[in-house]
Amino acid sequence: MKEFREYAHLLTNLKEVDIAFANEIYDLYKKYYKDVPSHHGFDHVLEVTNTAIGMFYKLNTEVTYSTDIRAELILAGIGHDVMSFKNRKLHHVMGKQFLIKNKQISNVAFIKCARLYGRSINIYNAACAICEHRASYAGEYTSIVSEIISAADRGESNIIDIVSRINECSLDPKAFINLTSKSDIFIDSLNISLDEYISSLDILLEHEKRTLHHLYDKYSKNGYARYNDVYKKYYGKQLNEMYDKIEYVLLNPIALKEILEYANVK
Repeated sequence: MKEFREYAHLLTNLKEVDIAFANEIYDLYKKYYKDVPSHHGFDHVLEVTNTAIGMFYKLNTEVTYSTDIRAELILAGIGHDVMSFKNRKLHHVMGKQFLIKNKQISNVAFIKCARLYGRSINIYNAACAICEHRASYAGEYTSIVSEIISAADRGESNIIDIVSRINECSLDPKAFINLTSKSDIFIDSLNISLDEYISSLDILLEHEKRTLHHLYDKYSKNGYARYNDVYKKYYGKQLNEMYDKIEYVLLNPIALKEILEYANVK
């Protein structure tokens, strides 16, 4: 497992006090991440933490005692995927329970937050942010901590990365069963349902059809993916650009093959 300083290039939004607190939390979580899949490992959770802190500073040009949630963001950011090696579907719920029950992490977080930030940390809000971070979460956020962590975990809307992730799963029909349609989309411009349209695309292989279907079903402007207000403020331009690209790919399916080819070369 890497030393914390080896991740410095991922933490450009953190100020010195944030780095000091994150280092303490990293050391506490380090042993629990040894079995976590790499795409949910420290590279990912520290990138999410960095983005979350960047969002905080953008939303709060002046940090006051009442608005300071940096410690909660760091605690939730680093801990949000710790249980993904045990149960991918329920890792968010298990991650919340893990933080609440882990007295060592809670006690150190209390002490270091008081010492570094001059205030008490709200462990409950951090734990709820872990539970509420997934894109599929449809409830009300417990606090702004949850909203920021959820937005940061989504990251910038990049159609190439999204298509690549979906396609990896769609290559295995058994694995893809978790990505089945969650909405009944009708494409007005083509006067046809999404299911019927995708089925008619003989130019695509079966796994490519599954990829395109899920891409539109979840990530299009009509899809079920939820983008909260913080996300829209931070990534609004990129989100609208992605919507346009998804519409183009739907109507020009050869573009899906080009994206996959580019992603594989990349």
